[in-house]
Amino acid sequence: MSQSSSTVKPLLRIGVLSDSQSYPSRNDWGMVNMQKVLQYLQRTGVDVIIHAGDLAEYGDDKRPQKMYRQMLREFFPVRLPAQVTCIGNHDLWPDDDNAISQRQMLEEYCEAMEESCDNPTVKVINGYTFIAVHEYRWPSYNIPEGVIPRLEAELVKATSANPGRPVFVVTHRNPKNTVTGSCAPKNGVIAYREVFNRFPEVVSLSAHSHPSLYDERCLWQGEFTALNTATLSYGSSEELPVNAVNSIVPFSYEVNEFLIVNVYADNLEIERRSVTFDCEIKPGRRWNIALPYKPAEAAYTFQSRIQKALAPEFPAGARIVLWYDYGFVYFAVEAARHEDLTHFYDLSVTDTETQETRTYRYISDFHRPPEKRNPRPVFKFPDGAVIPGRTYHLELRPVETFGKAGEPLVLDTVIPATYVFRTFTPYPQE
Repeated sequence: MSQSSSTVKPLLRIGVLSDSQSYPSRNDWGMVNMQKVLQYLQRTGVDVIIHAGDLAEYGDDKRPQKMYRQMLREFFPVRLPAQVTCIGNHDLWPDDDNAISQRQMLEEYCEAMEESCDNPTVKVINGYTFIAVHEYRWPSYNIPEGVIPRLEAELVKATSANPGRPVFVVTHRNPKNTVTGSCAPKNGVIAYREVFNRFPEVVSLSAHSHPSLYDERCLWQGEFTALNTATLSYGSSEELPVNAVNSIVPFSYEVNEFLIVNVYADNLEIERRSVTFDCEIKPGRRWNIALPYKPAEAAYTFQSRIQKALAPEFPAGARIVLWYDYGFVYFAVEAARHEDLTHFYDLSVTDTETQETRTYRYISDFHRPPEKRNPRPVFKFPDGAVIPGRTYHLELRPVETFGKAGEPLVLDTVIPATYVFRTFTPYPQE
């Protein structure tokens, strides 16, 4: 039977955070959230703290890293937890596009973080191996020459010494086509995926894409196990929904979250926590990974979870309600229901005269705590989706995170010919 925090103390307790994207001020949003996390970790106890990159907003200012180290000493004055960190793209992003080299910026980062510049950096903590990989940022995202072969050699060494024992690999970007944030065409790192595929012991901890830990796709299992470490700054979605600002989702400032990994002899127990609301995400539903990890018996594969998933459903009697306000068209609907969460609403708009159909994806407020979610969400039609005097057939489908779509609500409507649309675009989340 798997052990848990309710029965026995873990062999190792790991706090995992990332993407604070801070300016050098204790009142900065990322630093405020960082202090809350460190306070929680100090109060509950932790053996290791991992920061998976993008500690600073701009890489040529090392004061955020130095401030972070000072905070660690303040919150842990007696015994500092072991530290594991990797550099992120923002940590390498110069504010003034100066000519400083990537290598120099990495060296300055490591000095400010009081860490080795070995790449990868390897630490053995309480018998468990931690490997951190540093990437470069320009002229394109890339991994310095020779790092991948060294990473593979370190994985061979660690897994040979302790077969079946998890090896924690920290990278800023996600291994390709694993956790949410790694699947869009330009997202994810193929080289990581190719190496990790050969080592079932790997537990990948990666960042960069800022999803909410309410999303079950933040945990992936296949040839190995991967976790997205979320963010301490703002939430994003790689699906680029139309009610987001590029990828930044509504209520993004509330998506400040982190992980706790409890290591036991026969399992990993993973807690998800919200900083904004100081609560556990999905309490009673902690992820539990049996050890040693056997891919054929994995509980959290995409395939197994989509097979079990149910499609969201609108409540009986639900309908699409339109209204016109200030030169825009909005629609409201009673929120769809699901065993987990309704992540998206897909709206298809068909011009009944031309039969042209356009489809738009909206993100829900699933990333908010249950008591904060709107039971009657409101969305704005994108600019140009409808025009005055035309008749449209609308279908709105609720979609859960693994892609199961429910039955649509349908509405046939005429946009008044006299309605005058505004000529500017407001903030998309309004």
